[in-house]
Order: sequence, then C-alpha cells, then structure tokens
Amino acid sequence: MRKRPVYDNTRGRRHKNKVYTLREGDNARSPGVHTQVQGGNTKHTRGKTMSEVASTRMQKRKAKKSVGREIAEWVVCVAAALALAWAVHTFLGQIVIVNGSSMHPTLENNEKVLVSKISYIAGHAEHGDVAVVKYPGSVDFYIKRIVALSGDAVYIADSKLYINGLPQYEPYIAEPINYNMEEVIVPEGMVFVMGDNRNRSSDSHLDSIGCIPDDQIIGKAVCVIWPINKWKTLLPGALNMIITVLG
Repeated sequence: MRKRPVYDNTRGRRHKNKVYTLREGDNARSPGVHTQVQGGNTKHTRGKTMSEVASTRMQKRKAKKSVGREIAEWVVCVAAALALAWAVHTFLGQIVIVNGSSMHPTLENNEKVLVSKISYIAGHAEHGDVAVVKYPGSVDFYIKRIVALSGDAVYIADSKLYINGLPQYEPYIAEPINYNMEEVIVPEGMVFVMGDNRNRSSDSHLDSIGCIPDDQIIGKAVCVIWPINKWKTLLPGALNMIITVLG
C-alpha cells in the first residue's frame, strides 16, 4: 500500500491534509474503495471516483439554487398579480353592490354592478348615465342617474322633470314625482343626479346634497352581472339597444 498526495487541478496546489489510499496496481479512475482523510475525519466513498464525488456535490448545490430561484419567481409573480389587480381596481373598473331601493326598478337591492372608471377618465358624463358618485362630506358611494350637466336649468313641476324648459321622457322611473323643485342652474364642473325611484331617493333635489362635482364621479355603471338571470346593460341610447338585442 502506498499513499499519494491529492492535487487540486483547478488551482494547481497540493492539499496538505487531504490524501487517499490506493492499493498496488490501482489508479484514480479504477473502481474500489477510496478513503479521504480530512482534518482527522475519514470518509469512505465505495464505488465512486473523486470526480463523481465532486459531481454529486455540485448537483446538490445546483438543486439548492434551483429551489431558491423558484421561490423568487413565485414572489415576483404574486407581486405582479397584486400590482395588476390594484391597477385594474384603481383605473379600469370595479364591482359594486346595490344597497337599497333608490334606483328601483332599474337596479334592485343586492344586485352586483360592473362599474367602468376609465369611462370618465377618457370621456365625460352624459345625460342618462347611471353612475357611482360620492356625496359632499360623505365617504360612502351612491349609485344614481345623471339627469343634468353643467349649465343645464333643472326644475320639477306637475310630476315631471324639466331640463332647459323641456319635460323629460323617463320610462325607467318607478312612478311620477310627487314633489316640486324650483329651478336650479347646474354649476360649471358639476352634475345633477337623481334616483330612478324618485320619491324614495336622497339625491341632488335635496338642498343638503345638491349638485355633485365631476371629480366625485367614481365611474359609469356598465351592466348588472349578478344574479346571472338579471344580467342587463345599463348603457343609454342606441348602444344599449344593440347590446340588449345581441345579448
């Protein structure tokens, strides 16, 4: 039996405390029992060459790196999903739940409505829009119909709503209005909103609420999405008719 020193081929240096034992006639590539001595501890690697031992260690290190990389990828994916959800909720749209009967018969209590926020970022409010708004001094959201825009003259008489002196055709309201209101000129940058259930709605006809600033319009109600059997579009005019027929 003889002992040979082990060299580190990558560095060209001899390891002082690292030797292995060869039987006479064996070489580093032959199978058998190889003994490594490191700091007084003996390790036996039966049937493996030194290169195979090094390869096994490298594979273990790669496996650890692979797990770490996979965890990092999952973290990035979750963060991206959360960022996308925030962007959609903030800039594109959200789902709101109707609370109460002030928009009956157009909307009923507990119905879920899809609201588009980008509609008023890219465009502007129009007569007849069903919109989600915030009242002055309130943190709550309300869903109402925009009946008048900046510069419009609004009043209620003879159970009818008048805009700029003309009575409005409103087939969507629950019943004729049972109160009167003196003429109001909608200020610049504001809208006048009312519930379709006119006699049971707290809206712009009340002095305590009045007109709503444009920047307090959260978004336009697009359609009812739940219950599924109550699905319908809330877009006004010809587009509403087209979508209803196609649907």
